Amino acid sequence: MFQLLENNNDTSASKIEIYLGKARSRIVIDKKNKTFIIKGINFNKFIIRLKWMYETRRIEYLFERKYSAWSIMMWEKEKIEKKDMRIVNLTVPLFFALEMYGIFMDLADFYKIDYYKKVADKIYKYTWISNYEKRKGKETDTSNMIKLRYRPKDYQLKFISEYNQLKFIYDLEGYILSFEQGLGKTFTAIALAECLNKDQIIIISPNSITENWAYEIRDYFREYTKDEYLWKKDVYILNNNKYHSKKPKYIIVNQESIDKIFHMVKNNKNTMIIVDESHNFRNSDSKRTNDLLKLKELTNCKDNLLMSGTPIKATPDELIPALRMIDPYFTPELAETYKKAFNINTSEITNVVKRRFNRSIYRKTKSETLKLPEKTISQLLYKIPNPERYLVSVISKQIREEYEKEYKHQLESQKELKIEFNRLVIKYSSATRKETQDYLDFVYMRANPDIENEKIHEHRIQIYREFLDKNVFPNIRKKEDKERLEYLITKYINMVDVAKGLAIGRILPPARVNCYKEIIDNNIKDIIKKIEDNPKKTLIFTSYLEITSYIEEYLKKNNIGCVKIIGSTKNRMDIIQEFKKDDDIDVLIATTQTLSTGVTLTEANQILFFGTPFRSADFNQACDRIHRIGQNIDCFIYVVLLETMEKNITTRIQEILDWSQNQFDNYIERNENN
Repeated sequence: MFQLLENNNDTSASKIEIYLGKARSRIVIDKKNKTFIIKGINFNKFIIRLKWMYETRRIEYLFERKYSAWSIMMWEKEKIEKKDMRIVNLTVPLFFALEMYGIFMDLADFYKIDYYKKVADKIYKYTWISNYEKRKGKETDTSNMIKLRYRPKDYQLKFISEYNQLKFIYDLEGYILSFEQGLGKTFTAIALAECLNKDQIIIISPNSITENWAYEIRDYFREYTKDEYLWKKDVYILNNNKYHSKKPKYIIVNQESIDKIFHMVKNNKNTMIIVDESHNFRNSDSKRTNDLLKLKELTNCKDNLLMSGTPIKATPDELIPALRMIDPYFTPELAETYKKAFNINTSEITNVVKRRFNRSIYRKTKSETLKLPEKTISQLLYKIPNPERYLVSVISKQIREEYEKEYKHQLESQKELKIEFNRLVIKYSSATRKETQDYLDFVYMRANPDIENEKIHEHRIQIYREFLDKNVFPNIRKKEDKERLEYLITKYINMVDVAKGLAIGRILPPARVNCYKEIIDNNIKDIIKKIEDNPKKTLIFTSYLEITSYIEEYLKKNNIGCVKIIGSTKNRMDIIQEFKKDDDIDVLIATTQTLSTGVTLTEANQILFFGTPFRSADFNQACDRIHRIGQNIDCFIYVVLLETMEKNITTRIQEILDWSQNQFDNYIERNENN
């Protein structure tokens, strides 16, 4: 990624200097240390403008300042403040060339300073980010496409053809495929693997769709549809007895069990890793992420395809694992720097991050690629007798009462928790005695809503947010003390939040389940008519296990053929095939957690939601089971709601949670003021 372009006379030199038009003003490219050094600009003004432009100091983590010898000497003698020290140069890892280019361009546009634009232009011209204009890679050989039963769509073929070129241009070890749901990411990934002529393809997916991958692979290839024995010889799924090949071409594993296939993988540089729903690897410190990175290391994989229909947000825990997988120069050390620089989500920082990911994400949406039938989303409003008990105001009162009981219970044990928490923090803190005591006083105020918290301002929260991570946890050597302190953080520091969560959990979900049961009891004839009048099949999604069985019982009583898939269902692919092929089965009932991703169900064109998912992205994914390639008639999505004059608890659950948080905040504020 950091190879210099061949427009200098001596490209073998370990350092190349690019002058910026002023005496002693230049950029030095250091190939050996993979850095570039900016010298000769007014750095103090640059830093001040940077802070004003981005409203944060975190961007400064991207570079290392070198001060003049005189400044260092005077500062050490306490003659000047650190802010007044003269900066000689900034040293930046070459990985961050794109970020620094964007920063200087932003500063040039904002302050109308041509000199900053000149710095940006030189960074662009003499580092890897100009490779797109300077070098061309070879297109992917698509001759192996003849083995496939289907011809890729134009947008799929474009990505496959350009994949090698994109990798070469940016010197990457893979790419991010971000087709919108329903645009055929699975087929595109398998077709790419075949065109790359890989002898081992490792597929990592959510547990609910591991077998769906196997069925899709069988459907894609002519030889597999004709010869089931050959298909099962080439495909292996961890912990599935139907697929137990000893030398498989395809290894399929769920995201939580990656370490279980380490003994099977090859290190021959001809492996491809496909990560489905890669946005699930957001946390850079999680076991699943570390296992994924270990798998890449064991296989020496140079073709890592990360798939996600969910747009990536500009937050470090989402970006870092992806960068670690596809960029060979993104080291753990750089990851820490990146996290420090971008762990704030302002629009300015987001724009800086997007510049990089626009070059490593291949994104397509339905609106720009397909002409699908119409999709209509609407509400089904149903009445029940005496609906008042499901009004938001009624449930609000019940939750508040439950919170009061739970908070009192938590408060009884707080005294002992406080003593133990203080003891462990004092024992291991490397901060001064006063700093440590100030922190403990702050925590006590935060954990007690009965104390008036006028002294707790946002800047103090920010100061103490990282106190334990910086001053306490690094000094703990005993595992039991660390685990105990983590427990105390939950039970003592977060006592109010724990009480809130328990109160909501005890009241809200059971109330919603009972409400949907009553809606079904009182409106089953209309629901059945909706199913029978539909020209194709129907999906019923719910967030609640009890509702799946409740609806199933009603449908069977009314001679409506149906099947059900929940988390404990073992033979889900057999059930899906039965739903697809059996004309006597009109309805598939499922929880959104088990069937909202990775499955094509275009045999249906209608969905009934008895409770929508938390996130709009999950709701859209569930809808896309029917609204995707292969659908030939209009689709209708119905969200079942209770009809009342006032707000009730069948609205989107996120509204309820937002409302609940506001209710608690208002309730606690009232108590503080009394």
